[in-house]
Formats: sequence, structure tokens, C-alpha cells
Amino acid sequence: MSEPGGRHLWLPRNDLASYVRPFPRDFSHLARLIAEGRSVGNGIVVDPRDLRRSEDLREVALEEGVELVLDPLSVELASENGHKRKGAAELPWASDSPHQAEGLDVAGIYRYSDALAGSVLGAGMSAVLAPTHFLESLSSPWLATDFRLTLALRECLNRRGAHDTPIYYPLIVRLKSVQSEAHRVGVLQHLRRLVAAEAVDAVWLRVPGFGATQSGPVNLRRYFELARGLHGLGVPVVGERTGTIGLALLAFGAVGGIEQGVTFGERCDLGPLLKRKPTGKGFLPAPRVYVSEIGTFLSRDEARKLFAHRTVKNRFACQLPCCPRGVEDMLADPRRHFLVSRAKEIEQLSRMPLGDRADHYLETWLRPASDRATFATRLNPKLLKQRERLDRWRESLGELRARDRAETPSISVSPARKRIRRPGVRSTVTSSPVAIVKEDSWQQL
Repeated sequence: MSEPGGRHLWLPRNDLASYVRPFPRDFSHLARLIAEGRSVGNGIVVDPRDLRRSEDLREVALEEGVELVLDPLSVELASENGHKRKGAAELPWASDSPHQAEGLDVAGIYRYSDALAGSVLGAGMSAVLAPTHFLESLSSPWLATDFRLTLALRECLNRRGAHDTPIYYPLIVRLKSVQSEAHRVGVLQHLRRLVAAEAVDAVWLRVPGFGATQSGPVNLRRYFELARGLHGLGVPVVGERTGTIGLALLAFGAVGGIEQGVTFGERCDLGPLLKRKPTGKGFLPAPRVYVSEIGTFLSRDEARKLFAHRTVKNRFACQLPCCPRGVEDMLADPRRHFLVSRAKEIEQLSRMPLGDRADHYLETWLRPASDRATFATRLNPKLLKQRERLDRWRESLGELRARDRAETPSISVSPARKRIRRPGVRSTVTSSPVAIVKEDSWQQL
């Protein structure tokens, strides 16, 4: 998905960004950190079903300039299992049954978009994710419907006076599906028209089957190709649910921001939504302990056993202000430790000159982490998979860096937390969402 002729562009950027997608149990922890003046990232992704429980968090976030991004749960509302989840069917833009692309006519698109726009403003949100859906292929009817929904949402926000509320477009595709040239061209054409209409301010990559534990050489190469192919749009690219490998994506400029959970959410898994049979209520495991020195998470019991070795404690214990008592604080409050540690990792990358970030990541973190993991594996054989993963990253990213030195790669624009205005570009959005849907141009995708 590169520009015609393989041309690479250096695009202007600001600091690297990160977004947090918390569970309700994380709200008070986030609110406390923000109130203390500690960085938790640029923004928080909010589940609309949790608006009441997240009220205190949202209030302190807005006071401190942390962006609030509403997720409309459009993928959930279009699946049988997702629609049955607690509170989903009660959302103002939900229907009595799962949404279907063919079932959203002109009136349905307007109702959906207008209800969503009203909720964005009513909840005091800073931004919103476009109500997009999983694209199994270019022939998916959701591609055209998502186009219409996004344009209609932009117009509904504008009509309510929210011209400066950004819309971030989740592109939800499997890496294998976008290897097709026809698919890549079709998706890019679709996105270019939305950007030209000033309806989209960033693309968020949500890639099922990719993340920290699913980032082998093939997946990594395909992800970089997909992300870099989007740079020509001139809007930021954010990697959703990428986990620890997201730091590499930031360092190499594939994305300008990452989105993550709080000790969970290291990969995108649509399986529970797409399965025919309900998956049950499930449960949330206890927060995990982030061992930043080797880029992995351990249960409290596993971490306690590992840190019982004095050498490990000296090498791997947190030295940041979040854990003044080192290992004791890491185990007592793993969420605080993770949030502060990840913010520090991204801050350190942001401080590096643009051209030095990849080398800095490879030489000051990945290579030492691989060596440290070799040592840790001797004490805990369960860490073997992480050591092997780090070795694969080291090889794959080293090869990528060598190619990048030969041909300067494109760099993602970083999220600016505001609408991106383009001089000389006139919006194609008309004054009526219904009129937009009826325009012939909507049908030519």
C-alpha cells in the first residue's frame, strides 16, 4: 500500500502518542494517576456502556487535557454475541437485532449517526471512533456502509456545532486479506475520499491476529507494509492493541501512536464475537506484572518467584517513581507500575531524533532485552517463548532497519488531538446527511 512508484515521504509529526483502553476496575487507578500529574498517555478510549462508572475518570481527564475517545462498539453491535453483551442493545444507536450492512438504509444510517453524535457531545467526549466494521474482503458490504456512516457522523457532529471533534477511523482487517492488490487499492481509495471530505482525522489499525504474542516475521512484515501504505493519506496512523511490539512500530515510524489495555489487551481477538455459539460471560484475570526489562507480563505469583532470585531483583526491579520500594510496589500495584513504565518508554522514544529512534530501540532495548531474557529463562523455563519472540524481533527488525537505510521509509504523522485542516481542500459534505447518502458518489466505491 505504497504511493505510486514506490515513493516514500517524510511527513511532519509531533511527539509519539498512546491511548489507554481501561476496564471499569481500572478507572480509579487511572483517575488517581492523572490527578497526581503523571502521564497515562494522550487519551482514554471509553466504552459507552460505562459512562456512569467512568464519570470521575472522565472529569479529571478533561481537566488535565487528556483526550476522551468514545468507542461506539460498532463491531459488537453487528454480531450476535456482541449484541447480547450486557448494555450493548441499550445504546442509543443500537437496534433490536445485530446491525447488518444491507439493513442500514438512508434513514437507518442517519438515525445511527445522529444518535452517536448526540452521545459524543452529551458525554463530553473529545473524539469518537467511526462506526466501522470487520472487513473480511473488499467485497464486504460493510466497506460502502462504513463510508456512508462516517460521512453522516461528520455531518451530524457539524450540525450540532462540533466541527472540531475528530473522528478516528478504525480499519479492521486481517493482514492476509490486504495482501491482495485489489483489496489494498480499494481500501486506500475509500480512505482517500473520506480524508478529502475532511471526515477522518486518523486511521486506527485494528488487526485481528496481530499483537505482542502474534508478531512473527511474516506478520511483522505485513503489518509494516499495511501501516506504511497508509502514510500517504497524510493523517496519523495508530496501532490498536499491539502490546509491547507497539514500541517497535513507534520507533520505526510505522505508527504515530499506539492503543493498549492496562496489563491486558496485547492483541486483537475477534473470535468471541464471530463464533456462532455464545462464549459465556467470562471473567477478568488479576492484573499482571509488567517486566519491562524483557518486555513481558507475568502473574503476581510468577513474578514473585522470579524476583525471589537476588540477581533478577537487582537487574529487573523497577527504578521509576511509580515503585519507590521496587519489587514490592510492582507486585502490590501492577497497574500503576505498567502505566507509568509504558508512558516512560514512549517518552524516551519521543525524545530521540526522528532518524535515531529505530537504532535506539534496537541497541538500547531489544538487544539487551533478548540477552536478559536468556538469563531469565534459566531461572524460569516458562520465559522461553518470550526469549524466542525477542530473538525473532531482533532478526526481523534488524533486517528491516538495513533495508530502511538503503531507502528512507515513510513516517506516520503523530496524533495531534485536533482536526487536521488541509489548505485548499474543500469538504464534499453537504448540509444534509440524508442528501449525502443519496448522492451517486456514495455508490462509486
